[in-house]
Amino acid sequence: MTNLHIQEIKAFVPAKDFALSKQFYCDLGFTLASDDGGIAYFHYAQVSFLLQDFYLQPLAENFMLHLLVDDVEAWWQRIQESGVVTKYGVKLTTIETQPWRMRDFCLLDPSGVLWRIGQNINACNTETSLLKHLQSLEVELHHPGVLCSRERLEQLLHPDFHEVGRSGRPYTRETIVNYLSTLESLPAVVSETFNLAELAPDSALLTFRSAQVDQDKTLFNHTLRSSLWLKTKVGWQLRYHQGTAAAETW
Repeated sequence: MTNLHIQEIKAFVPAKDFALSKQFYCDLGFTLASDDGGIAYFHYAQVSFLLQDFYLQPLAENFMLHLLVDDVEAWWQRIQESGVVTKYGVKLTTIETQPWRMRDFCLLDPSGVLWRIGQNINACNTETSLLKHLQSLEVELHHPGVLCSRERLEQLLHPDFHEVGRSGRPYTRETIVNYLSTLESLPAVVSETFNLAELAPDSALLTFRSAQVDQDKTLFNHTLRSSLWLKTKVGWQLRYHQGTAAAETW
């Protein structure tokens, strides 16, 4: 009997700077399995591709790979935390819900090769996915190990952003951006019990509670928080945030 079983299919990905691109994919979490004769074999679990020491600008800038994943928010967060966007000056878009029933984002590599990384969605998991996505954006503002740049803060905060803090004081977008982008140390914050209410297709209310962590690991400034997120042409942006001092600690 004829055996037509296919073991795998791999793309030959062009590289303008071969050494730089190899380091980029290593930093991204791919494993460099072999490197010989201008061909580097990368894999992540069962997925693999071949990076080649070859470059033509029209080819690279029209080259696209699609990576289908189980958790698109986890991958977006992984890339954000890896530091490749800042280190290599590459572009990372926000996660978008597409009309073809997929939530995805795009990442450009140093040569201009575009990776579209996405997750299939269905009616029963759309709200769960949105909750996870908005939660990740909210927590990003708490600086979990890396400071937000001014550019990233301006991407996350809506142009009309307004906040009322737990003290009752109002804050403008510019005040918050200036404060968060110039912090010299990371504020230790824990947040939990996130809940989502979809108000409309392009607006959602996220509620949660948070507290700051003292040096002895005790919690203080217990706060109940509400965030109004709007989906705009640049992605989900925080339009309004309010913090209320909690009546009880936890």
